[in-house]
Amino acid sequence: MTIEANKLSTDLYIDGAWRASTSGRRIDVYDPSTEQVIASVADATLEDAAAAVDAAARAAAGWAATPAR
Repeated sequence: MTIEANKLSTDLYIDGAWRASTSGRRIDVYDPSTEQVIASVADATLEDAAAAVDAAARAAAGWAATPAR
């Protein structure tokens, strides 16, 4: 994640790491009060979503066993 000239830019956080969308596409986010682009986010694909679900499934048992303190 980076901030450049008051514009936030984020990729996808999957399996403990930031990565670009497999499509390489991005979506601009606009401030409705100024109509200025304030951010650019990765345009996730079904492949990206599947990777996130797979990572979550692998992490579930360890996370469930984590004590509250």
